[in-house]
Amino acid sequence: MYLIISHFTQNKWTTDYLLDYFERNTKPYYYLRHPFHFEKDLDHSELLYFDGKKAKVISKYKKSNNFLLDIIRNILLSFYVWLQLFSKVDVVIWFWGFNIFPFLYVRLFWKQTIFWGADYSKKRFWSHFLNTLYLFLETISCTYSTKVINSSYRQQEARIQNNGLKKEKSLIINNWISKINFKKKFNNYQEVSFFYLGSITHQHGIIDFIKHFYIEKNLKNKLYIVWGGELENELLDFIKENYISDRVTFMWRKNQQEVIEILTNIDEKLFWIAPYTDTVNDHVYYGDSLKIREYLNYNIPFLVSSIVYISEDIRKFWIIYSEYSKIDFNELAKFDFDWEKKNLIMEKYYWDNLLKIF
Repeated sequence: MYLIISHFTQNKWTTDYLLDYFERNTKPYYYLRHPFHFEKDLDHSELLYFDGKKAKVISKYKKSNNFLLDIIRNILLSFYVWLQLFSKVDVVIWFWGFNIFPFLYVRLFWKQTIFWGADYSKKRFWSHFLNTLYLFLETISCTYSTKVINSSYRQQEARIQNNGLKKEKSLIINNWISKINFKKKFNNYQEVSFFYLGSITHQHGIIDFIKHFYIEKNLKNKLYIVWGGELENELLDFIKENYISDRVTFMWRKNQQEVIEILTNIDEKLFWIAPYTDTVNDHVYYGDSLKIREYLNYNIPFLVSSIVYISEDIRKFWIIYSEYSKIDFNELAKFDFDWEKKNLIMEKYYWDNLLKIF
């Protein structure tokens, strides 16, 4: 039996894909999930149980909405749940170093422990103390886990150099995607437009992208934005205050089927954008962008900043820029790629093919 400990948002991310895989393969699990502090609409930690047939919430625990108190609360809650489930669980998988505290002694009982280092940063927090503690827990996680999963080569090397990770117990599992059936192509349209699907935060760069192109450069091309995050209200106010709602459309959170319906009704030469920046947080440098492969799933090429790690086999489907001034809009209008080759390459990036180790 698996016990998974993770944080969660309203966005679907790595943990959710892992659970989807477990459920499709009828692997029972317990899942304790803590909401991130910026998710104001998620006010409870939840313990879920999947019995091989159906997943259900069996307990809820209210959060305090104070960042530091919630870190302590999550540690104590994880420990409490672990004690309850000790005799039932054989494998513990935790995401994020702060979730290691309850399991420091697990190895004494011959339990298998897997640290899934979904992201990595040297400057995650505004507080020097929290950053020091975070990196210390990274080292503890790398030292005491039976297996450490990294989402990129850069993450693995950083943990080897900075946190004592031994390469022989490291495994790289990139952030891949689930297959969808979407056949529309956008390459035959003339009018170039942009689409952003992801978190509204400083490090994801979408607000900086809008400020540069739609305010400073007065770009006329349309931009569609889906989803949300800690700066969503700031973004909405910015659009209204600068009178750019005719060019920048914010559509809030949408599920996959709703995104497909939106895209079906857009008859423009679309480019997804991934305007990451490392000026606020360096986790985008060390990470592996899930967004980029999700984009290709919809048959749409994308425009991405050069700080993101890009595997060689899918570079041909991107336009990469080192700075805004290097973006050539004439190149965008002419850009195309081999659709059949894209489909063949994407086959190896589906979660079902990557998670067979479980």
